[in-house]
Amino acid sequence: MKIENRKKSVTRLLFIKRRWRDAILSGEKTIELRDAKRYSSTSIGDEFLLNGRERIRVIGIKKVYPVEILANRELMRASGFRDAEDASRTFADCGIDENSVLVAFWVAVLNGK
Repeated sequence: MKIENRKKSVTRLLFIKRRWRDAILSGEKTIELRDAKRYSSTSIGDEFLLNGRERIRVIGIKKVYPVEILANRELMRASGFRDAEDASRTFADCGIDENSVLVAFWVAVLNGK
């Protein structure tokens, strides 16, 4: 009999601006972007509490570069950006440059909001 050593999913706090929180809860934003170094241990099935309240679950993960987001309209929209200018401005405000490695989390809302 084979026994799998599966990592137990974890729940962490995720603090985000109201704009992004509302977009996630409405289903408009299905991807959350984060610094790959800090979030490298995140796995499918892990959960986040948005600002300590609403619960979301990671249902997909991919490492990406900002240029990939800017070049892919569907990925940009799923990340909550209105257009490339909005994405570029947000990246600059967060200190993200073209060499930054990000992790894209596809998320699902769990509280029914």
